[in-house]
Amino acid sequence: YESLDPLLKSHPEWGTITDEQKNLFASHARKETGSDYNFDGGFGGPIPFLEGIGATFYLSNNSIKQSYAIPVSRDAEYRYTTLGTVRLEPFERTTVTLNGLWKVQDGMSSVRPAFGDRPDAEHDGGFMPIDNVRSVVRNTNSSEYRMYWFDPTFFPWLRQTTLVGGLTVNHDFNSSTFAELTLSYLTIENNSPSHGDTRDTTKILTRFGPFPVDEMPYGKWQFAGNHRLAGYTYPSYDDAAGLGVFRFRSKEGDLYDDTRSDQARVKLDIASQLDDHHYVKGGMEYNRFDLYHNFWERWNRNSYNIYEFNYHRTPSQTGLYIQDQMTFPVMLATLGVRFDYWYGGGGDWPSGDPFAAGAFTPQPYGNDTLLVQYLQSGQSYIWDMWKAYDRGHPGFLQPVKNYFSISPRLGVSFPITENAKFYFNYGHFRSAPPYYSMYLVSYRYTKNGLYDLANPNLEPPRTISYELGAAYNFLGPYTLRVAGYYKDVTGQQGDVNYQNAAGTLDYDSWLN
Repeated sequence: YESLDPLLKSHPEWGTITDEQKNLFASHARKETGSDYNFDGGFGGPIPFLEGIGATFYLSNNSIKQSYAIPVSRDAEYRYTTLGTVRLEPFERTTVTLNGLWKVQDGMSSVRPAFGDRPDAEHDGGFMPIDNVRSVVRNTNSSEYRMYWFDPTFFPWLRQTTLVGGLTVNHDFNSSTFAELTLSYLTIENNSPSHGDTRDTTKILTRFGPFPVDEMPYGKWQFAGNHRLAGYTYPSYDDAAGLGVFRFRSKEGDLYDDTRSDQARVKLDIASQLDDHHYVKGGMEYNRFDLYHNFWERWNRNSYNIYEFNYHRTPSQTGLYIQDQMTFPVMLATLGVRFDYWYGGGGDWPSGDPFAAGAFTPQPYGNDTLLVQYLQSGQSYIWDMWKAYDRGHPGFLQPVKNYFSISPRLGVSFPITENAKFYFNYGHFRSAPPYYSMYLVSYRYTKNGLYDLANPNLEPPRTISYELGAAYNFLGPYTLRVAGYYKDVTGQQGDVNYQNAAGTLDYDSWLN
């Protein structure tokens, strides 16, 4: 401030803050306005002219506004959910239910595009939490990001639209046999609507001494280094004068999230009481997913900080099961088995050579404009490059694996005394790994190149569980239960890091 002293002496009016400037500052600072709300309502009844088939409907809506603990580019998150149900009985012993859902969620993402944050459930995927203190403070409180002071546009906008349609048919064949068929389709589509610069740098609000100010720090203005305003230059991305490296701007970035996930589901269950001793259930289930993950992040005008996470896969799961519940005077037993086929999504994967530096390190991309246009069109430069690399290095791309599993289930219970029983349960269970660990790729077009490479060949982990116990009804409704559990889990996915001796290759992946 020593260099300002002569200026202050020649301009004594600079030492006075006017009422107009005080009012301007008060109106410029973000204030808490409005309030949260949660509206939940619905109505229903018989459908006119369809009373003969017992047609009824119910329609409901839930609208929520929740304000963020720390306001950012948006003060609050909005969620609107509309549900509709129609139920009818077109035939004797047959019930049909139609369901529909429409949901829109408008809020902020915790992803920081300039840093290439991963959009998965373990990191910053999805919406910013309402209690967003951690998301905001980590940019100002850690040694790496402490230079960034309050920057409302640091985080990108995010909108998600969900549509669900479903049909359920129940039919009683007779007094002992019934079936249920369920068909459903789910679509979840993301959109990040705010790209480019939004700050108005043409309007000078006032001057504090020699320093002109506009609407800073509000409004995104990432594509500029030093802020030149009315003859004065703010150094280093809006450094506050005299405070060194502390910035109000720099790494806002753009999020391009045009992901879409579709799920088609078919489920059929049949149950029958064959006789006094056997109650048999069986069925099938098919789930198909269409994962169109068009997701990339950008900071600044060049490709130095462009991160790509694109993939498109169509995995599915097919399951069959049968179960017999056997009832006898001295024992109750349940015996069943489930068959599952896990389709990994088809296509190929760069799993032939985990140390292929020519494919995983930064690759030439033409020019910045070409790369941005390429990604905006929904294409993947890195995947096109990998296909070209495979043509010169056969075996680099390998077919994605599929898996088949058999899971037995057993439950036994028999009385010890009139008020006590002994029971034992045993079963195998499997579930698909998280899809981000199977398909997510994190690639930066300069610097490191590949950061993360998922593994679609992960086998669904297996859990074998045992339970042994006894229950004793010692007084009226009071029952004492003593049990022991044992669980054996194999094949869980874990992180693995690949580095070559030269140090040019360094990325993470997953293995069972």
